[in-house]
Amino acid sequence: MSYTVPYSTFENITNDINEISGISSDADSEVDTSVATATLLDLYSGCGGMSTGLCLGAALAGLKLETRWAVDFNSHACKSLKSNHPK
Repeated sequence: MSYTVPYSTFENITNDINEISGISSDADSEVDTSVATATLLDLYSGCGGMSTGLCLGAALAGLKLETRWAVDFNSHACKSLKSNHPK
């Protein structure tokens, strides 16, 4: 089992030792690996669950969405957000 950080998920590791890949390493060098990045302001953020889900969904769509700012007037929600998302 392995953990995928960008998607915060676990997945089973497949055993591909006996399979032969038909993909050339030259094809991999031509692939554009740049990912578009956007920033997010989370108003009434609570503990940050909505923006976390939005960031995970954006990652599945090929967009790196980063929550830069979060605002909430509830001090307990702010402490929880800070604890869960230390960045």
